[in-house]
Amino acid sequence: ARNGARTLLVERYGFLGGMVTSALVGPLQTFHAGDQQIVTGLAQELIDRLHEIGGTLGHVRDMIGFVSTVTPVDVEKTKYVLQEMCKMSGVELQLHTLVIGVEKDAEDRISGLRLFNKSGESVVRAHVYIDCTGDGDVLAQAGVPFEKGRKKDGLAQPMTMIFRMGGVDLKRVREYMEQHPDEFVLAPDWRNIPHVAVSGFFSLVAKAKQEKRLTVDRDRVLFFELPNEGEVTVNMTRVIRYDATEGKALSEAEVIGRRQVMEVIRFLQRDIPGFASSYLINCGTQIGVRES
Repeated sequence: ARNGARTLLVERYGFLGGMVTSALVGPLQTFHAGDQQIVTGLAQELIDRLHEIGGTLGHVRDMIGFVSTVTPVDVEKTKYVLQEMCKMSGVELQLHTLVIGVEKDAEDRISGLRLFNKSGESVVRAHVYIDCTGDGDVLAQAGVPFEKGRKKDGLAQPMTMIFRMGGVDLKRVREYMEQHPDEFVLAPDWRNIPHVAVSGFFSLVAKAKQEKRLTVDRDRVLFFELPNEGEVTVNMTRVIRYDATEGKALSEAEVIGRRQVMEVIRFLQRDIPGFASSYLINCGTQIGVRES
């Protein structure tokens, strides 16, 4: 749109951002390779605009040491910034709209997309169609060859219902880490990194699993500090052997994911230092899909 093309963006939800905002997949990682920033452009513009309204801490060192930097964002402010970037660029937004099929011409090229929203069914025609669904829905509907999952059995990576918690005492979390550093995956200079990221509490997880109070197929607690004080995003649920492109399976995965969230919350509040007074803020609008 900024280059002058008339552009329509079709989005199934009432907001933009994909997995970042609909599934709470965060923090963003990573904008850097070592000390060199390798992701710039529109992505960096998003971060700059978010920073102006207090929606991100910016790029911070990864305490876990898995990547060079992580970039926590406030998902509600991210929704706002993304829509404003599109509108100021001249993008026409069509929210709450699904692509339900494609039309093709005599040369087997896409000639139109069939859309459905509250106004009913319609057809949109364009010179270029860009499939940003993540699952490749438009390509699949157009008959383009594709592969799904791993070759031997078609299984994909697990899905995760990510959730946000508030009221977390991150000072208490740090104290425990200082006392039990062998319980965590840590960057060599983790004590100098102000932003809290946790991959660990291995023995506490193992104890809860042994006592059958935690049944989720995970060996660790994984969470990251968010821009607002005392808020973290938790990545601990695992929904395994479900196909994100099959309607019934995706529905069942959502149900299982939320059940796991409630189980994990009970465990965190009871067993993990710093979570005694914590509370659930929200789960993703949809389960997070890694692969399909």
